[in-house]
Amino acid sequence: MSDKTKICRKPADAVNFWRAHVALPDAFDSAEGFWIVTLNQGREMQKVFAPATRAFGDAQRFADEVFGEVFLRYAKHFVLIHYRPGISPAPTADDVQRVRALILAGREKGTALLDAIIVGQVSDEHTSGCYSFHQLANFSAPVPFEEKPKSTVTHSKYA
Repeated sequence: MSDKTKICRKPADAVNFWRAHVALPDAFDSAEGFWIVTLNQGREMQKVFAPATRAFGDAQRFADEVFGEVFLRYAKHFVLIHYRPGISPAPTADDVQRVRALILAGREKGTALLDAIIVGQVSDEHTSGCYSFHQLANFSAPVPFEEKPKSTVTHSKYA
């Protein structure tokens, strides 16, 4: 993957990065799961990992546990990927609650959820097989995909 494609400019970039870094064996095709794509300040995609949390039904606990793992990886931004094979990518009430909890937790902790993307079955309504909260639900991420990240140069008397 070239350096050019490692910059996350739109939701499809995060999905392609996830697909390139997660091996999907045949048995996995029926397993639902969550992944996190971490990004640095300049929006360069760094890592993909599956959070250890199993608190999928408790939105606040899910957000707390996800942020704990995001902080361990020193991410400035991240994208949540929810893989639902064979099912429509349309969000459920639980998906909406999880995203809200992640947005609120991000505001408190200073780490931005750029998008939450559900990857599911291709349908007439979802021709890409994906649902991006950012693109389709007036998702108000702290730093929109289209906005260029600001420089983080700081001056220190210790430098």
